[in-house]
Amino acid sequence: SCTSMLVQKFMVPREKVATAAPSTSIDEVARIIIERKVGSVIILEAPNTPVGVVTKTDLIKAAFRSSIDRSQPVSEIMTRDLVSVATGTSKDAVADRMFQTRLHHIVVVEEKTGAFVGLATAWDVAREVGSMCLIHLAYLPFRVLSMPG
Repeated sequence: SCTSMLVQKFMVPREKVATAAPSTSIDEVARIIIERKVGSVIILEAPNTPVGVVTKTDLIKAAFRSSIDRSQPVSEIMTRDLVSVATGTSKDAVADRMFQTRLHHIVVVEEKTGAFVGLATAWDVAREVGSMCLIHLAYLPFRVLSMPG
């Protein structure tokens, strides 16, 4: 059913997620966001360890701080407190987590190993609600209630 759909069914898979190293310049991360038309870049140490995220909002905030030099490493402005969910997490639980944390980008990790496997975004959750669940609802039996009178 649409309410029990697991995050791995609608997340952006690891190979399609925009990533960069902590030493990548702020300028380069901004270029990745613009060219790839994404809302965030996951910052990885080693090949598969997420240590931060940089969003469009982070870049806008950095642009207004006079102390920031765009050639500095992105680690200077990245959000370090990543929120993650395991691959077995339901769509509803992901949506609840986004609502509670007010974050639009949540890292998805493999349940057993903790390895980075994808990214769930608010857009992915909304798309699934729109496509899968509304289609699902269209097939539910319904009855017309007659009004007394």
